[in-house]
Amino acid sequence: MKELIIAVTVLLAIFGASVYTNKNIKEGSRTLVNKLEVLKEDISKDDASKSAKEIYKEWEKISKNWSVMILHNELDLIETSLIRMKSSISSSELQRATEEIDVAIFLLGHIVEKERLSIKNIF
Repeated sequence: MKELIIAVTVLLAIFGASVYTNKNIKEGSRTLVNKLEVLKEDISKDDASKSAKEIYKEWEKISKNWSVMILHNELDLIETSLIRMKSSISSSELQRATEEIDVAIFLLGHIVEKERLSIKNIF
């Protein structure tokens, strides 16, 4: 009977940690994607560079939490895309900046989908 209680407790802990992780990733991703989409619409405005820097600061906060849960090479891809976006905006290459915003949005969505608790991701 003890073994059963221990097994159930471990399974509940794993499930709880998975739900927490999934919620954390989903919220962080949603925040960044929303900000990126607003920036994409307003990319030709004068304050686009400021917005890009704010998004990158937000990313730095989120990536600290995510680094425990997600492979670093995936986080590096997002960070690289955001750095390219900032650089493109500051050098007025708006087409390239828009492309990098789209890449970042895709990568954030991919991480949410990949980390989601589902049968497909378990097996």
